[in-house]
Amino acid sequence: MKEQKILVLSDTHCGNVLGLTPPKWNPRDNKYQRLVRYRDNTWNWFRRQIDSIGKVDICVFNGDAIDGKGSRRGGLDQIWLDRTDQVQMAIDVLSIVNAKEFLFTFGTGYHTGIADDWEKEVAARFGGNIKDIQTVNLNGKTLKFRHYVGGSQSPISRGSALYREQVWDILWSLDGEFSMADVCTFSHVHYFNQIRNRHSFMIQTPALQGLDGSPYGRRKLSGIVDFGFLLYRIDKNGRFSYEPYLLKQTPGVRGE
Repeated sequence: MKEQKILVLSDTHCGNVLGLTPPKWNPRDNKYQRLVRYRDNTWNWFRRQIDSIGKVDICVFNGDAIDGKGSRRGGLDQIWLDRTDQVQMAIDVLSIVNAKEFLFTFGTGYHTGIADDWEKEVAARFGGNIKDIQTVNLNGKTLKFRHYVGGSQSPISRGSALYREQVWDILWSLDGEFSMADVCTFSHVHYFNQIRNRHSFMIQTPALQGLDGSPYGRRKLSGIVDFGFLLYRIDKNGRFSYEPYLLKQTPGVRGE
C-alpha cells in the first residue's frame, strides 16, 4: 500500500458574486470593480494552491458546486443566473485538479435544484459518481462524506453538530445499518471545524465561496466564513492526517 492523497473541495457556489470564478467567467464590465478584483484574487489563490499540491488520488467534491437562481434576493447576488453556465463554471474549476478519480455528493436543493439535480451535470464530466453519501475505504480507513450538517451562529456550540453526527454514526453501526467511519466529513456551513476523540475524526470543511457573504448573510447571520479546502493523507500504515488550506480574510470587502 502507498500513501493516499484525497483533495476535499466544496461550496464553490459558481454563479454567485462571491463564488469561485475562473477568469473567463469574471465579467470585466461589472460596476463593482472591487468585487471583480476580489474574484480574481480568490481564483488566483486557489489556482496556486492546487498547482502546488499536484496529483492526488481522489478529489471529493462535497456539494454546492453551483449557486442557483438566488431567489431569496431575486437573483441580485448572481453574476451568472443561467444554471447551464454555472455548471460549466464548476466544470472549469475542477478541470484544473489533477486527480485519478472524482467523487461527488449532492448539495443543497435551494442552490443545486429542487426538482432537478444540476450537480449530476458536473459529475458526468468527471466520471458521474455522485451520491447522497460517499463512503471510501483506503489503507484500512473508512471515510464518509456528506454535504449537509447542522450549523450554529454561536462559536461555543459549533462542535455540537459534529458530536451529534458521531453518536448517530456509532448507533447506526451498532444497529447494522452502516459500518462506523474513521473520518466523517461535512460541508454546507462555510466554516472549518473538527473534533477528534478515540472514536473518529469529525470535520466540517471550509468553503470556496467568498469570505464576505451576501447581503442576505450580513443582514441575518453572524459568523466568520472560512475560505479554502482540505487535503487528506492516509499513509501506508493507515494513519490519517489532514492539511487545511485557508485564505486569510481580506479587509474592506464586507459592506460592498
